[in-house]
Amino acid sequence: MSRSDERRLERHILAVDIGTTSVKAACISSSGTMISRSIHRVGVPGAERWREACALAAGEAVSAADSHGAGPPEAMIFSGNGPSIVAVDRVGEEVCDTLLWYDDRVIERLPDCRSFFLPRIGWLFRNDPSCAERVQWFLSCPEYLVYLVTGRAVTIRPHDAFTPYIWDAEQAGRYGVDAAKLPPFVYTGDHIGHVDAEHARSWGIPEGLPVVAGAYDFLMSLVGTNTLQAGRTCDRAGTSEGINHCAENPSTDRRLRSLPHFIHGLHNVAGVLSSTGRLFEWYRRISGQRGTSYEKMMHDILATSAGVEPWFFPSLHQGADWEFSSGMFIGLGAEHGPAEMGRAVVESIGYAVRDAVETIESAGYAVEELRACGGQSKNDLWNQMKANMVGKPVAIMEVPDAEIVGNAAAAFSALGVYRSVNEAADTLVRVRRRFEPVAKTERMYAELFPLYLENYERFRAAFNARSPIDSRGL
Repeated sequence: MSRSDERRLERHILAVDIGTTSVKAACISSSGTMISRSIHRVGVPGAERWREACALAAGEAVSAADSHGAGPPEAMIFSGNGPSIVAVDRVGEEVCDTLLWYDDRVIERLPDCRSFFLPRIGWLFRNDPSCAERVQWFLSCPEYLVYLVTGRAVTIRPHDAFTPYIWDAEQAGRYGVDAAKLPPFVYTGDHIGHVDAEHARSWGIPEGLPVVAGAYDFLMSLVGTNTLQAGRTCDRAGTSEGINHCAENPSTDRRLRSLPHFIHGLHNVAGVLSSTGRLFEWYRRISGQRGTSYEKMMHDILATSAGVEPWFFPSLHQGADWEFSSGMFIGLGAEHGPAEMGRAVVESIGYAVRDAVETIESAGYAVEELRACGGQSKNDLWNQMKANMVGKPVAIMEVPDAEIVGNAAAAFSALGVYRSVNEAADTLVRVRRRFEPVAKTERMYAELFPLYLENYERFRAAFNARSPIDSRGL
């Protein structure tokens, strides 16, 4: 039997992941082979750009799979960033700019309210009530794309424990939000509808293609790295980064974020490194290296001395949460160039990862290795540097786009190819390589880490005392 014939017999699905700054689509088989893949960058994040990029990426992935003899996919599934919100009217048009997960259009979270979405929706009701009145549905990022291609508005959750972290009527009332504008819940893996004729034609995908409920991207990355057993830890690094530990019991340590896990009964104990990807792209832009490969940049960075000035300190460090959307260089001199600045930036990220891991371990959980995914995991030099700085092995998956693989596991489980998402992940997720810490370098960073934290504390007060005119960040 030819390889083409094998592909025709092997089942595959179309998975789409909407990141903040890029959209990926791939046809992936029931054995975990990525048959085709397309990625489109998003200039300005938001619904319009996500919609355009999804159309291009999905159509290209389906066309490429067909050219390889795979035939049409059996289902389509979306994951996406959050807690971003798209507000649409009765005809599906946006009534305001997308409320992105990182922007400042958000009101303070109310006591005893756990929703990550309602503070953003509440902002609209408070600041633009006439606009809020025109809204038919408030949709999260992946659910907006589901709504586009099927015409059905839903809110997706892996299981009931997630409900208060998304929204419910009681919390909506406290935020002044009309709960009738919040779509009904479905579960990950539920059949939602079919791709309509209009989007089949304009996107270049099969009409009537079944659409299966996915999940938010950080949850699908846990599935796509098979971080589904207590004791495993995922390092998900994209525009933002999170160190997510799968635990049998929730954490009471206030330095950590403890949420339900994708697998019911388990818990996701995490340290959050907000905007590490945005920080690196900022550095790339201001250092004039937009056309330089990440590999070349890391080669130049590693050629500089470790642990010396300049240092880079992010704007906020609270427990295992680090905010990298703004910050400061300390000790930056005329003798320093892009490589030294780059070393300071990547070392600050590495130290933040180490701090998150140590905080998780100090709360009573054992971190044996980091199962890395996202854009950063594709750079082997950075993977090795991270292993050295954190003092833990870094495992890289065969398919680094964990959200795509997580989508596939959920879809194939829904189609009955596998009995559960766990069984699907056991088959689809394969480790390509492990980066072990180099003992000498690990010892050096273990000595430098407390020095970094000490100096950070010294400059924190000065940073927080900036006047408004100096507080423009990155």
